[in-house]
Amino acid sequence: MNNGDATIRFRWNAGDKEEFKFYPGEGLLKGHSSKRMKIMVKGIDKKKYDKIDLNCELSQVEQPGDFQDWDDTMKTLRMVRPSEHRKIMRDRELMAQKRKEELEAAALAATGKKAAKPPAKDKKKGEEVEEDIEIDESEDANVELIEVIPEPETTTIENSEKTVMLKASCVIDHASYECNVSKVDFKPTLMYASRSYKFTIKNTSLINLDFNFKIVNSNSGILDAGPYSIIPKKGCIAPGCDDNFIVKYSPVEVEADNSRILSANIRNLAGETEPLIIEVNGVAERPIIHFELPNTTYRERKEKDMTPVDAKFKIIEFESLGTMIRNTKRFMAVNPTATGYEFEWEEIQEQGKVLKPMFKCTTPKGLILSGKKSEMVFEYTPDSVGEHESKWLFKIPQENIQQHFLIVGRVNEPNVLFESGKIRFGPLLLQGKNKETVRIINQEEIPFAFNFARDSIRGSPDYGDSLKVTPVSGVVPAQSDLPIEVQFTPKFELTYNYNLTCNVKRKARPLVLNVKGEGYKIHHKIFAGEPRVEVSQPASGQAASCPIDFGEFFINERKVRKVTL
Repeated sequence: MNNGDATIRFRWNAGDKEEFKFYPGEGLLKGHSSKRMKIMVKGIDKKKYDKIDLNCELSQVEQPGDFQDWDDTMKTLRMVRPSEHRKIMRDRELMAQKRKEELEAAALAATGKKAAKPPAKDKKKGEEVEEDIEIDESEDANVELIEVIPEPETTTIENSEKTVMLKASCVIDHASYECNVSKVDFKPTLMYASRSYKFTIKNTSLINLDFNFKIVNSNSGILDAGPYSIIPKKGCIAPGCDDNFIVKYSPVEVEADNSRILSANIRNLAGETEPLIIEVNGVAERPIIHFELPNTTYRERKEKDMTPVDAKFKIIEFESLGTMIRNTKRFMAVNPTATGYEFEWEEIQEQGKVLKPMFKCTTPKGLILSGKKSEMVFEYTPDSVGEHESKWLFKIPQENIQQHFLIVGRVNEPNVLFESGKIRFGPLLLQGKNKETVRIINQEEIPFAFNFARDSIRGSPDYGDSLKVTPVSGVVPAQSDLPIEVQFTPKFELTYNYNLTCNVKRKARPLVLNVKGEGYKIHHKIFAGEPRVEVSQPASGQAASCPIDFGEFFINERKVRKVTL
Protein backbone atom coordinates (compact mmCIF):
# COMPACT_ATOMS: atom_id res chain seq x y z
CA MET A 1 0.00 0.00 0.00
CA ASN A 2 1.32 3.45 -0.97
CA ASN A 3 0.17 6.04 1.56
CA GLY A 4 2.18 8.88 0.03
CA ASP A 5 1.47 11.24 -2.86
CA ALA A 6 4.37 10.21 -5.13
CA THR A 7 4.41 7.24 -7.48
CA ILE A 8 6.52 4.32 -6.19
CA ARG A 9 8.49 1.80 -8.21
CA PHE A 10 8.93 -1.51 -6.32
CA ARG A 11 11.08 -4.56 -6.92
CA TRP A 12 11.14 -7.71 -4.77
CA ASN A 13 14.55 -9.17 -3.95
CA ALA A 14 14.64 -12.55 -2.15
CA GLY A 15 18.45 -12.77 -2.40
CA ASP A 16 19.63 -16.38 -2.51
CA LYS A 17 16.21 -17.69 -1.44
CA GLU A 18 15.28 -19.14 -4.82
CA GLU A 19 12.23 -20.87 -3.35
CA PHE A 20 10.32 -17.57 -3.11
CA LYS A 21 8.63 -16.14 -6.19
CA PHE A 22 6.67 -12.86 -6.20
CA TYR A 23 3.76 -11.93 -8.43
CA PRO A 24 4.18 -9.15 -9.40
CA GLY A 25 7.92 -9.08 -8.83
CA GLU A 26 8.29 -5.44 -9.88
CA GLY A 27 5.98 -2.65 -10.92
CA LEU A 28 4.60 0.83 -10.29
CA LEU A 29 2.26 1.90 -7.52
CA LYS A 30 0.31 5.14 -7.69
CA GLY A 31 0.06 7.37 -4.61
CA HIS A 32 -2.72 6.48 -2.15
CA SER A 33 -3.37 3.10 -3.80
CA SER A 34 -2.57 -0.57 -3.23
CA LYS A 35 -1.83 -3.80 -5.09
CA ARG A 36 -2.43 -7.40 -4.09
CA MET A 37 0.82 -9.39 -3.95
CA LYS A 38 1.15 -13.16 -4.29
CA ILE A 39 4.13 -15.07 -2.89
CA MET A 40 4.69 -18.62 -4.08
CA VAL A 41 7.09 -20.99 -2.33
CA LYS A 42 8.44 -23.94 -4.28
CA GLY A 43 11.47 -25.96 -3.26
CA ILE A 44 13.11 -29.25 -4.06
CA ASP A 45 15.20 -29.63 -0.89
CA LYS A 46 14.19 -30.02 2.76
CA LYS A 47 14.38 -26.56 4.35
CA LYS A 48 12.91 -24.54 7.17
CA TYR A 49 12.88 -20.75 7.15
CA ASP A 50 12.03 -18.85 10.31
CA LYS A 51 11.37 -15.11 10.06
CA ILE A 52 13.81 -14.46 7.24
CA ASP A 53 13.98 -11.06 5.51
CA LEU A 54 12.52 -10.65 2.02
CA ASN A 55 13.53 -7.24 0.69
CA CYS A 56 11.30 -4.93 -1.30
CA GLU A 57 13.39 -2.20 -3.01
CA LEU A 58 11.43 1.06 -3.35
CA SER A 59 12.11 4.31 -5.14
CA GLN A 60 10.02 7.37 -6.00
CA VAL A 61 9.58 7.96 -9.74
CA GLU A 62 7.95 10.48 -12.02
CA GLN A 63 6.13 9.86 -15.28
CA PRO A 64 5.67 12.33 -18.07
CA GLY A 65 1.97 13.08 -18.34
CA ASP A 66 -0.70 11.08 -16.56
CA PHE A 67 0.03 8.01 -14.44
CA GLN A 68 0.29 4.77 -16.39
CA ASP A 69 0.03 1.57 -14.34
CA TRP A 70 2.47 -1.30 -14.93
CA ASP A 71 3.88 -4.48 -13.39
CA ASP A 72 5.52 -7.65 -14.69
CA THR A 73 2.29 -9.65 -14.56
CA MET A 74 0.88 -7.53 -17.39
CA LYS A 75 1.68 -9.61 -20.48
CA THR A 76 0.87 -9.74 -24.16
CA LEU A 77 0.85 -12.48 -26.79
CA ARG A 78 2.45 -12.25 -30.23
CA MET A 79 3.42 -14.69 -32.98
CA VAL A 80 7.12 -15.09 -33.83
CA ARG A 81 9.30 -17.27 -36.09
CA PRO A 82 10.67 -20.51 -34.55
CA SER A 83 14.29 -19.32 -34.78
CA GLU A 84 13.35 -15.99 -33.22
CA HIS A 85 11.56 -17.84 -30.41
CA ARG A 86 14.70 -19.92 -29.70
CA LYS A 87 16.87 -16.83 -29.61
CA ILE A 88 14.55 -14.99 -27.22
CA MET A 89 14.29 -17.96 -24.86
CA ARG A 90 18.11 -18.40 -24.88
CA ASP A 91 18.58 -14.72 -24.03
CA ARG A 92 16.09 -15.03 -21.17
CA GLU A 93 18.01 -17.99 -19.73
CA LEU A 94 21.30 -16.07 -19.88
CA MET A 95 19.69 -13.04 -18.23
CA ALA A 96 18.25 -15.19 -15.44
CA GLN A 97 21.63 -16.89 -14.86
CA LYS A 98 23.41 -13.53 -14.73
CA ARG A 99 20.90 -12.13 -12.26
CA LYS A 100 21.25 -15.23 -10.08
CA GLU A 101 25.05 -14.80 -9.98
CA GLU A 102 24.66 -11.13 -9.05
CA LEU A 103 22.29 -12.00 -6.19
CA GLU A 104 24.66 -14.68 -4.88
CA ALA A 105 27.57 -12.26 -5.03
CA ALA A 106 25.55 -9.61 -3.19
CA ALA A 107 24.62 -12.14 -0.49
CA LEU A 108 28.28 -13.16 -0.01
CA ALA A 109 29.37 -9.52 0.10
CA ALA A 110 26.83 -8.88 2.86
CA THR A 111 28.49 -11.62 4.96
CA GLY A 112 32.02 -10.31 4.26
CA LYS A 113 33.06 -13.19 2.01
CA LYS A 114 34.46 -12.93 -1.49
CA ALA A 115 32.63 -14.53 -4.35
CA ALA A 116 34.47 -17.42 -5.90
CA LYS A 117 35.35 -17.07 -9.58
CA PRO A 118 33.48 -19.45 -11.84
CA PRO A 119 35.73 -22.17 -13.19
CA ALA A 120 36.91 -21.67 -16.74
CA LYS A 121 35.29 -23.95 -19.27
CA ASP A 122 37.74 -26.04 -21.24
CA LYS A 123 36.82 -26.47 -24.85
CA LYS A 124 37.23 -30.13 -25.49
CA LYS A 125 37.43 -31.71 -28.82
CA GLY A 126 34.01 -32.40 -30.26
CA GLU A 127 32.32 -29.96 -27.93
CA GLU A 128 30.02 -27.63 -29.76
CA VAL A 129 30.82 -23.97 -29.35
CA GLU A 130 27.81 -21.86 -28.42
CA GLU A 131 26.96 -19.61 -31.35
CA ASP A 132 24.52 -16.79 -31.82
CA ILE A 133 21.19 -17.91 -33.15
CA GLU A 134 20.36 -16.21 -36.42
CA ILE A 135 16.76 -15.43 -37.26
CA ASP A 136 15.55 -17.06 -40.43
CA GLU A 137 13.40 -14.50 -42.20
CA SER A 138 11.95 -17.16 -44.47
CA GLU A 139 10.16 -18.91 -41.63
CA ASP A 140 6.49 -18.31 -40.90
CA ALA A 141 5.56 -16.59 -37.63
CA ASN A 142 3.60 -19.52 -36.13
CA VAL A 143 4.98 -19.79 -32.57
CA GLU A 144 3.26 -18.06 -29.66
CA LEU A 145 5.43 -15.85 -27.47
CA ILE A 146 4.20 -14.36 -24.21
CA GLU A 147 6.03 -11.17 -23.23
CA VAL A 148 5.79 -8.67 -20.43
CA ILE A 149 4.38 -5.32 -21.54
CA PRO A 150 7.28 -2.82 -21.69
CA GLU A 151 7.64 -0.60 -18.64
CA PRO A 152 6.50 3.01 -19.21
CA GLU A 153 9.17 5.71 -19.19
CA THR A 154 9.94 6.91 -15.65
CA THR A 155 12.48 9.15 -13.96
CA THR A 156 13.84 8.16 -10.52
CA ILE A 157 13.84 10.95 -7.94
CA GLU A 158 17.29 11.38 -6.44
CA ASN A 159 17.91 10.03 -2.91
CA SER A 160 14.44 8.42 -2.75
CA GLU A 161 15.61 4.80 -2.71
CA LYS A 162 14.89 2.68 0.35
CA THR A 163 14.33 -0.99 1.26
CA VAL A 164 11.41 -2.44 3.19
CA MET A 165 11.79 -5.91 4.72
CA LEU A 166 9.06 -8.53 4.93
CA LYS A 167 9.45 -11.28 7.55
CA ALA A 168 8.59 -14.72 6.18
CA SER A 169 8.51 -18.24 7.64
CA CYS A 170 7.89 -21.51 5.83
CA VAL A 171 8.74 -25.21 5.86
CA ILE A 172 9.62 -27.20 2.75
CA ASP A 173 9.54 -30.96 3.13
CA HIS A 174 7.90 -34.22 2.08
CA ALA A 175 5.86 -36.27 4.54
CA SER A 176 7.72 -39.17 6.16
CA TYR A 177 6.92 -41.58 8.97
CA GLU A 178 8.16 -44.38 11.21
CA CYS A 179 6.10 -47.51 11.92
CA ASN A 180 7.49 -50.81 13.15
CA VAL A 181 4.39 -52.88 12.33
CA SER A 182 3.88 -54.57 8.99
CA LYS A 183 1.77 -57.60 10.00
CA VAL A 184 -0.82 -58.34 12.71
CA ASP A 185 -2.10 -61.85 13.52
CA PHE A 186 -4.99 -61.98 15.98
CA LYS A 187 -5.46 -64.94 18.31
CA PRO A 188 -8.56 -67.14 17.82
CA THR A 189 -11.60 -65.02 18.73
CA LEU A 190 -15.18 -66.02 19.48
CA MET A 191 -17.93 -64.68 17.24
CA TYR A 192 -19.46 -61.43 18.55
CA ALA A 193 -16.37 -60.87 20.73
CA SER A 194 -13.52 -58.45 19.96
CA ARG A 195 -9.74 -58.28 20.15
CA SER A 196 -7.63 -55.16 19.74
CA TYR A 197 -4.08 -54.42 18.63
CA LYS A 198 -2.35 -51.12 19.32
CA PHE A 199 0.49 -49.62 17.28
CA THR A 200 2.16 -46.23 16.84
CA ILE A 201 2.99 -44.04 13.84
CA LYS A 202 5.55 -41.25 14.22
CA ASN A 203 5.77 -38.22 11.94
CA THR A 204 9.49 -37.72 11.17
CA SER A 205 8.99 -34.83 8.74
CA LEU A 206 8.80 -31.08 9.25
CA ILE A 207 5.20 -30.82 7.99
CA ASN A 208 1.86 -32.24 9.10
CA LEU A 209 1.23 -35.86 8.21
CA ASP A 210 -2.33 -36.23 6.89
CA PHE A 211 -3.51 -39.84 6.75
CA ASN A 212 -6.61 -41.74 5.69
CA PHE A 213 -6.81 -45.52 6.23
CA LYS A 214 -8.68 -47.96 4.05
CA ILE A 215 -9.12 -51.72 4.44
CA VAL A 216 -9.16 -53.88 1.30
CA ASN A 217 -9.59 -57.56 0.59
CA SER A 218 -6.17 -59.17 0.22
CA ASN A 219 -7.37 -61.33 -2.68
CA SER A 220 -9.61 -59.05 -4.74
CA GLY A 221 -8.15 -55.66 -3.76
CA ILE A 222 -11.62 -54.09 -3.40
CA LEU A 223 -12.71 -52.11 -0.36
CA ASP A 224 -13.89 -54.70 2.20
CA ALA A 225 -13.26 -54.06 5.90
CA GLY A 226 -14.85 -57.37 6.92
CA PRO A 227 -14.49 -57.89 10.70
CA TYR A 228 -11.79 -55.21 11.05
CA SER A 229 -11.90 -51.54 12.01
CA ILE A 230 -9.27 -48.94 12.88
CA ILE A 231 -9.42 -45.92 15.19
CA PRO A 232 -8.67 -43.18 14.22
CA LYS A 233 -9.41 -43.79 10.57
CA LYS A 234 -8.30 -40.38 9.34
CA GLY A 235 -6.57 -37.41 10.85
CA CYS A 236 -3.34 -35.46 11.10
CA ILE A 237 -0.08 -35.96 13.05
CA ALA A 238 1.93 -32.84 13.92
CA PRO A 239 5.66 -32.67 12.98
CA GLY A 240 7.86 -34.70 15.34
CA CYS A 241 4.85 -36.20 17.13
CA ASP A 242 3.32 -39.66 17.14
CA ASP A 243 -0.19 -41.08 17.38
CA ASN A 244 -1.59 -44.37 18.65
CA PHE A 245 -3.88 -46.50 16.49
CA ILE A 246 -6.12 -49.40 17.50
CA VAL A 247 -7.08 -52.16 15.06
CA LYS A 248 -10.12 -54.10 16.26
CA TYR A 249 -11.06 -57.61 15.15
CA SER A 250 -14.79 -58.36 15.70
CA PRO A 251 -15.91 -61.47 13.79
CA VAL A 252 -19.62 -62.16 13.38
CA GLU A 253 -19.21 -65.37 11.37
CA VAL A 254 -16.64 -68.11 10.93
CA GLU A 255 -14.89 -67.47 7.60
CA ALA A 256 -12.23 -69.52 5.82
CA ASP A 257 -10.14 -66.43 5.08
CA ASN A 258 -10.16 -63.31 7.24
CA SER A 259 -7.02 -61.73 5.81
CA ARG A 260 -7.17 -58.04 4.89
CA ILE A 261 -4.73 -55.28 3.95
CA LEU A 262 -4.71 -52.07 5.96
CA SER A 263 -3.44 -49.25 3.74
CA ALA A 264 -2.75 -45.65 4.77
CA ASN A 265 -3.12 -42.92 2.16
CA ILE A 266 -0.58 -40.27 3.27
CA ARG A 267 -0.57 -36.90 1.51
CA ASN A 268 2.71 -35.45 0.16
CA LEU A 269 4.60 -38.66 0.86
CA ALA A 270 8.23 -38.60 -0.33
CA GLY A 271 8.79 -40.55 -3.53
CA GLU A 272 11.46 -42.80 -2.02
CA THR A 273 9.29 -43.62 1.03
CA GLU A 274 7.33 -46.86 0.90
CA PRO A 275 3.56 -46.50 1.46
CA LEU A 276 2.27 -47.73 4.83
CA ILE A 277 0.71 -51.19 4.36
CA ILE A 278 -0.15 -53.57 7.22
CA GLU A 279 -1.36 -57.14 6.70
CA VAL A 280 -3.98 -58.28 9.24
CA ASN A 281 -5.39 -61.77 9.77
CA GLY A 282 -7.45 -63.58 12.40
CA VAL A 283 -9.30 -66.79 13.17
CA ALA A 284 -12.96 -66.83 14.30
CA GLU A 285 -14.51 -69.51 16.52
CA ARG A 286 -18.20 -70.27 16.94
CA PRO A 287 -19.55 -70.04 20.55
CA ILE A 288 -22.43 -72.12 21.97
CA ILE A 289 -24.27 -69.05 23.29
CA HIS A 290 -23.82 -65.29 22.94
CA PHE A 291 -25.47 -62.60 25.10
CA GLU A 292 -26.17 -59.15 23.63
CA LEU A 293 -25.65 -57.20 26.84
CA PRO A 294 -25.54 -53.39 27.13
CA ASN A 295 -22.21 -51.83 28.08
CA THR A 296 -21.57 -51.20 31.77
CA THR A 297 -18.78 -49.53 33.77
CA TYR A 298 -19.59 -51.37 37.00
CA ARG A 299 -16.49 -53.58 36.82
CA GLU A 300 -14.19 -50.54 36.35
CA ARG A 301 -15.86 -48.68 39.22
CA LYS A 302 -15.40 -51.63 41.55
CA GLU A 303 -11.72 -51.89 40.62
CA LYS A 304 -11.26 -48.24 41.59
CA ASP A 305 -12.94 -49.01 44.94
CA MET A 306 -10.47 -51.90 45.49
CA THR A 307 -13.29 -54.47 45.37
CA PRO A 308 -12.79 -56.12 41.96
CA VAL A 309 -15.47 -58.34 40.40
CA ASP A 310 -14.52 -61.88 39.40
CA ALA A 311 -13.90 -62.16 35.65
CA LYS A 312 -16.28 -65.15 35.40
CA PHE A 313 -19.30 -62.86 35.90
CA LYS A 314 -21.20 -61.12 33.14
CA ILE A 315 -22.82 -57.98 34.55
CA ILE A 316 -26.36 -56.66 34.15
CA GLU A 317 -26.87 -53.23 35.71
CA PHE A 318 -30.12 -51.50 36.76
CA GLU A 319 -30.71 -47.90 37.75
CA SER A 320 -33.96 -47.15 39.60
CA LEU A 321 -35.31 -43.63 39.99
CA GLY A 322 -36.68 -44.04 43.50
CA THR A 323 -37.88 -47.00 45.55
CA MET A 324 -40.89 -49.32 45.26
CA ILE A 325 -40.88 -49.02 41.48
CA ARG A 326 -40.50 -51.96 39.10
CA ASN A 327 -37.64 -51.64 36.62
CA THR A 328 -37.27 -53.98 33.64
CA LYS A 329 -34.11 -54.93 31.72
CA ARG A 330 -34.30 -56.90 28.47
CA PHE A 331 -31.50 -58.44 26.41
CA MET A 332 -31.13 -61.10 23.72
CA ALA A 333 -29.41 -64.48 23.87
CA VAL A 334 -28.21 -65.77 20.48
CA ASN A 335 -27.78 -69.43 19.46
CA PRO A 336 -25.21 -69.43 16.60
CA THR A 337 -24.96 -73.25 16.48
CA ALA A 338 -26.71 -75.68 14.13
CA THR A 339 -28.91 -77.23 16.85
CA GLY A 340 -31.43 -75.84 19.29
CA TYR A 341 -31.24 -76.28 23.07
CA GLU A 342 -33.10 -75.52 26.30
CA PHE A 343 -31.90 -73.08 28.94
CA GLU A 344 -32.75 -72.20 32.55
CA TRP A 345 -31.89 -69.48 35.09
CA GLU A 346 -31.10 -70.11 38.76
CA GLU A 347 -30.51 -67.56 41.51
CA ILE A 348 -27.56 -68.32 43.79
CA GLN A 349 -28.55 -67.70 47.41
CA GLU A 350 -25.79 -66.87 49.87
CA GLN A 351 -25.67 -69.22 52.84
CA GLY A 352 -27.10 -67.83 56.08
CA LYS A 353 -28.79 -64.87 54.35
CA VAL A 354 -32.51 -64.78 53.72
CA LEU A 355 -33.35 -61.50 52.02
CA LYS A 356 -36.47 -60.20 50.42
CA PRO A 357 -35.96 -60.76 46.68
CA MET A 358 -35.52 -57.50 44.76
CA PHE A 359 -34.60 -59.20 41.45
CA LYS A 360 -36.82 -61.50 39.46
CA CYS A 361 -36.31 -63.39 36.18
CA THR A 362 -39.53 -63.53 34.18
CA THR A 363 -38.01 -65.94 31.63
CA PRO A 364 -36.66 -68.70 33.96
CA LYS A 365 -36.76 -71.40 31.27
CA GLY A 366 -37.04 -71.62 27.52
CA LEU A 367 -35.85 -72.93 24.16
CA ILE A 368 -33.51 -71.22 21.69
CA LEU A 369 -33.68 -72.58 18.15
CA SER A 370 -30.68 -72.86 15.86
CA GLY A 371 -29.57 -69.46 14.52
CA LYS A 372 -32.29 -67.65 16.50
CA LYS A 373 -32.47 -65.22 19.40
CA SER A 374 -34.43 -65.42 22.62
CA GLU A 375 -35.31 -62.46 24.83
CA MET A 376 -34.31 -62.57 28.50
CA VAL A 377 -36.18 -60.35 30.98
CA PHE A 378 -35.21 -59.35 34.53
CA GLU A 379 -37.07 -57.10 36.97
CA TYR A 380 -35.71 -54.98 39.82
CA THR A 381 -38.03 -53.62 42.53
CA PRO A 382 -35.97 -51.95 45.31
CA ASP A 383 -37.42 -51.18 48.73
CA SER A 384 -34.47 -49.19 50.08
CA VAL A 385 -31.94 -46.66 48.88
CA GLY A 386 -28.46 -47.93 48.00
CA GLU A 387 -26.79 -50.54 45.83
CA HIS A 388 -27.99 -54.13 45.63
CA GLU A 389 -26.44 -57.26 44.07
CA SER A 390 -27.71 -60.69 43.14
CA LYS A 391 -25.85 -63.64 41.60
CA TRP A 392 -27.47 -65.85 38.98
CA LEU A 393 -26.49 -68.91 36.94
CA PHE A 394 -27.45 -69.45 33.29
CA LYS A 395 -27.47 -73.16 32.34
CA ILE A 396 -27.69 -75.18 29.13
CA PRO A 397 -28.06 -78.76 30.48
CA GLN A 398 -27.87 -80.31 27.00
CA GLU A 399 -24.40 -78.82 26.39
CA ASN A 400 -23.32 -78.92 30.07
CA ILE A 401 -22.59 -75.16 29.92
CA GLN A 402 -22.92 -72.65 32.74
CA GLN A 403 -22.45 -68.88 32.73
CA HIS A 404 -22.31 -66.77 35.91
CA PHE A 405 -24.15 -63.44 36.03
CA LEU A 406 -23.96 -60.60 38.54
CA ILE A 407 -27.09 -58.45 38.53
CA VAL A 408 -26.60 -55.05 40.11
CA GLY A 409 -29.24 -52.48 41.04
CA ARG A 410 -28.72 -48.91 42.21
CA VAL A 411 -31.38 -46.54 43.53
CA ASN A 412 -31.13 -42.86 42.62
CA GLU A 413 -33.24 -40.42 44.62
CA PRO A 414 -35.58 -38.40 42.37
CA ASN A 415 -34.33 -34.85 42.12
CA VAL A 416 -37.50 -33.22 43.49
CA LEU A 417 -37.10 -30.43 46.06
CA PHE A 418 -38.47 -27.19 47.51
CA GLU A 419 -36.92 -23.98 46.22
CA SER A 420 -36.59 -22.95 49.89
CA GLY A 421 -36.73 -25.11 53.02
CA LYS A 422 -38.32 -22.53 55.34
CA ILE A 423 -41.00 -19.84 55.58
CA ARG A 424 -40.95 -17.06 58.21
CA PHE A 425 -44.27 -15.23 58.76
CA GLY A 426 -43.18 -13.21 61.82
CA PRO A 427 -45.72 -11.61 64.26
CA LEU A 428 -49.33 -11.50 63.06
CA LEU A 429 -52.48 -10.19 64.78
CA LEU A 430 -54.92 -12.88 65.83
CA GLN A 431 -57.42 -13.72 63.06
CA GLY A 432 -55.18 -11.86 60.60
CA LYS A 433 -54.07 -13.56 57.37
CA ASN A 434 -50.75 -13.78 55.60
CA LYS A 435 -49.73 -15.85 52.54
CA GLU A 436 -46.38 -17.08 51.22
CA THR A 437 -45.66 -19.12 48.10
CA VAL A 438 -42.93 -21.76 47.79
CA ARG A 439 -42.27 -23.78 44.64
CA ILE A 440 -41.73 -27.53 44.47
CA ILE A 441 -39.26 -28.23 41.65
CA ASN A 442 -38.99 -31.41 39.55
CA GLN A 443 -35.64 -31.73 37.71
CA GLU A 444 -36.34 -35.22 36.35
CA GLU A 445 -37.58 -36.28 32.92
CA ILE A 446 -40.84 -37.79 34.28
CA PRO A 447 -43.65 -36.27 36.42
CA PHE A 448 -43.88 -37.03 40.16
CA ALA A 449 -46.93 -37.11 42.45
CA PHE A 450 -46.77 -35.55 45.92
CA ASN A 451 -49.00 -35.06 48.97
CA PHE A 452 -48.61 -33.23 52.29
CA ALA A 453 -49.22 -35.16 55.50
CA ARG A 454 -52.31 -33.63 57.14
CA ASP A 455 -50.98 -34.23 60.65
CA SER A 456 -47.97 -32.04 59.86
CA ILE A 457 -50.30 -29.28 58.62
CA ARG A 458 -52.30 -29.36 61.88
CA GLY A 459 -49.13 -29.34 63.97
CA SER A 460 -49.50 -29.19 67.76
CA PRO A 461 -53.03 -29.55 69.24
CA ASP A 462 -52.56 -26.09 70.78
CA TYR A 463 -52.24 -24.47 67.32
CA GLY A 464 -55.80 -25.04 66.16
CA ASP A 465 -56.41 -24.79 62.42
CA SER A 466 -53.98 -21.89 61.99
CA LEU A 467 -52.23 -23.14 58.80
CA LYS A 468 -53.59 -23.99 55.38
CA VAL A 469 -51.69 -25.48 52.40
CA THR A 470 -52.94 -25.31 48.82
CA PRO A 471 -52.77 -27.72 47.02
CA VAL A 472 -52.37 -30.52 49.54
CA SER A 473 -51.58 -33.03 46.78
CA GLY A 474 -50.87 -33.02 43.08
CA VAL A 475 -48.38 -33.83 40.31
CA VAL A 476 -45.26 -31.86 39.41
CA PRO A 477 -44.65 -32.04 35.60
CA ALA A 478 -41.29 -33.19 34.24
CA GLN A 479 -38.61 -30.50 34.14
CA SER A 480 -41.02 -28.02 35.71
CA ASP A 481 -42.22 -26.64 39.05
CA LEU A 482 -45.51 -26.08 40.91
CA PRO A 483 -46.37 -23.21 43.29
CA ILE A 484 -47.51 -24.20 46.81
CA GLU A 485 -49.46 -21.54 48.76
CA VAL A 486 -49.13 -21.53 52.56
CA GLN A 487 -51.66 -19.36 54.51
CA PHE A 488 -51.11 -18.48 58.18
CA THR A 489 -54.08 -17.37 60.33
CA PRO A 490 -53.11 -17.49 64.04
CA LYS A 491 -55.93 -18.46 66.38
CA PHE A 492 -54.06 -18.15 69.67
CA GLU A 493 -51.49 -15.85 71.16
CA LEU A 494 -48.36 -18.04 71.01
CA THR A 495 -45.35 -18.98 68.84
CA TYR A 496 -45.99 -21.45 66.00
CA ASN A 497 -43.45 -23.92 64.56
CA TYR A 498 -44.55 -26.36 61.83
CA ASN A 499 -42.53 -29.02 60.00
CA LEU A 500 -44.61 -29.74 56.91
CA THR A 501 -43.95 -33.22 55.53
CA CYS A 502 -44.34 -33.68 51.75
CA ASN A 503 -44.29 -37.28 50.52
CA VAL A 504 -43.05 -37.66 46.92
CA LYS A 505 -43.77 -40.89 45.07
CA ARG A 506 -40.66 -43.08 44.63
CA LYS A 507 -38.70 -40.89 47.05
CA ALA A 508 -37.52 -42.79 50.12
CA ARG A 509 -37.39 -39.73 52.38
CA PRO A 510 -40.07 -36.99 52.45
CA LEU A 511 -39.41 -33.33 51.80
CA VAL A 512 -39.67 -31.09 54.88
CA LEU A 513 -40.75 -27.43 54.88
CA ASN A 514 -40.28 -25.52 58.16
CA VAL A 515 -42.89 -22.79 58.82
CA LYS A 516 -42.67 -20.38 61.76
CA GLY A 517 -44.95 -17.58 62.92
CA GLU A 518 -46.28 -15.74 65.96
CA GLY A 519 -49.83 -14.76 66.96
CA TYR A 520 -50.56 -11.73 69.14
CA LYS A 521 -53.49 -9.53 70.26
CA ILE A 522 -53.72 -5.93 71.57
CA HIS A 523 -53.65 -5.45 75.40
CA HIS A 524 -54.64 -1.99 76.83
CA LYS A 525 -54.58 -0.08 80.22
CA ILE A 526 -56.03 3.31 81.30
CA PHE A 527 -54.26 5.67 83.72
CA ALA A 528 -55.76 8.93 85.16
CA GLY A 529 -54.95 11.68 87.69
CA GLU A 530 -51.83 12.99 89.32
CA PRO A 531 -50.19 10.93 90.59
CA ARG A 532 -51.20 8.49 87.85
CA VAL A 533 -53.66 5.83 88.99
CA GLU A 534 -54.66 2.77 86.91
CA VAL A 535 -58.34 2.56 86.13
CA SER A 536 -59.58 -0.88 87.06
CA GLN A 537 -61.13 -3.03 84.30
CA PRO A 538 -64.93 -3.43 84.69
CA ALA A 539 -66.70 -6.74 84.63
CA SER A 540 -67.83 -7.98 81.24
CA GLY A 541 -70.79 -5.97 79.94
CA GLN A 542 -70.27 -3.02 82.32
CA ALA A 543 -68.81 0.43 81.61
CA ALA A 544 -65.64 1.53 83.34
CA SER A 545 -65.91 4.60 85.66
CA CYS A 546 -63.14 6.87 86.89
CA PRO A 547 -64.11 10.13 88.75
CA ILE A 548 -61.89 13.14 87.96
CA ASP A 549 -62.12 16.01 90.49
CA PHE A 550 -60.97 19.46 89.31
CA GLY A 551 -61.67 21.10 92.74
CA GLU A 552 -62.36 24.82 93.14
CA PHE A 553 -60.93 27.40 90.69
CA PHE A 554 -61.52 31.02 89.65
CA ILE A 555 -63.32 32.30 86.54
CA ASN A 556 -61.05 32.04 83.45
CA GLU A 557 -58.70 29.84 85.41
CA ARG A 558 -57.50 26.71 83.53
CA LYS A 559 -56.79 23.30 85.07
CA VAL A 560 -55.62 20.10 83.34
CA ARG A 561 -56.02 16.44 84.24
CA LYS A 562 -54.35 13.69 82.08
CA VAL A 563 -55.91 10.41 81.04
CA THR A 564 -53.40 7.94 79.46
CA LEU A 565 -54.43 4.96 77.30
